[in-house]
Amino acid sequence: MISDAYIGDSGTLEVLRDGPRMGQKFTVIKNTGELLGDVMDALKNPRVVSLGSGKNAYKVIWEQESADKKGAFVDYLSIDASAKGKKKPFGFFSGSLLMTGFCE
Repeated sequence: MISDAYIGDSGTLEVLRDGPRMGQKFTVIKNTGELLGDVMDALKNPRVVSLGSGKNAYKVIWEQESADKKGAFVDYLSIDASAKGKKKPFGFFSGSLLMTGFCE
């Protein structure tokens, strides 16, 4: 994880210089979308939207009903499978939170 940020009240992206997730690692099970590691909350029932090939990124979404059952939470992971080299850039979006980094 190399970037930890959130969307502030003013609508701008606020980057956390010493965010708690900086430098942490996680593993993605490609076929199922399952995440292993302490970086994200325990996300259940991942749905792989795209396995990523050519120009198409690897994409996973998680949908969870809110506690009051009147809304939903949606989390999204995108890994640029077409990037050259072994390091593939990713973005993880959860509400107003954005984390970026590289997958190897």
